[in-house]
Order: sequence, then structure tokens, then C-alpha cells
Amino acid sequence: MNILAICGSPHSDGLTTHLTKEAADGAKEAGTDVEVILLASRDVKPCIACDNAPCWGNMDCTISDDDGLELRRKMNACDALIISAPVYFLAINGKAKDFMDRMRYY
Repeated sequence: MNILAICGSPHSDGLTTHLTKEAADGAKEAGTDVEVILLASRDVKPCIACDNAPCWGNMDCTISDDDGLELRRKMNACDALIISAPVYFLAINGKAKDFMDRMRYY
């Protein structure tokens, strides 16, 4: 089994990152392969709601100069997914929300 753990915190050493790594360590102890991705160290631009957006029908995006498509491919290839995000002002933070918006085809 291949698990992808994506942490949406803007802090690479914050509580949400720590908890994501703990979950990944637990999955590794159970015998799975886990890749942890910290969005704090990735460039994922926000969705721009294109006309005739290619993301609705296939693995494509008009934004091609960031890490969005690479992460979408990793999500499609994994067997299980962990997504973590801090809550600011009663909602997930902007970095995590931007990421989820871009993962439309997943």
C-alpha cells in the first residue's frame, strides 16, 4: 500500500506538520510506504477558474509553472491519502484550500 500524506500548513515545523508526520510514522510502522508532502515547501498557485477548464475532463491545467500537476499525479497514484490542515478563523487555511481547489480532477 502506498500512502500520500499532504500537510497544508504554511509552517514546516508547526503542530499540523508534526501531527502529519506522526500519522505517517504510524502508517510506516504498520508496513506501508508513505510519502509526506509539506505544502509549505511547494509552489501551488490558486485555481483561476478558467473558461473551458481542462481539469474537468483530464489531467491537465492551464497553470503549468508550479507543483500542482505533479502533486495531482501523486494523488491519483496513491492507494490512500492523508490531508491535514490547520483551522484559522473557523475554516481551513488558505494554502490548503488553494491546494484542494487545484486538485479538481482527482
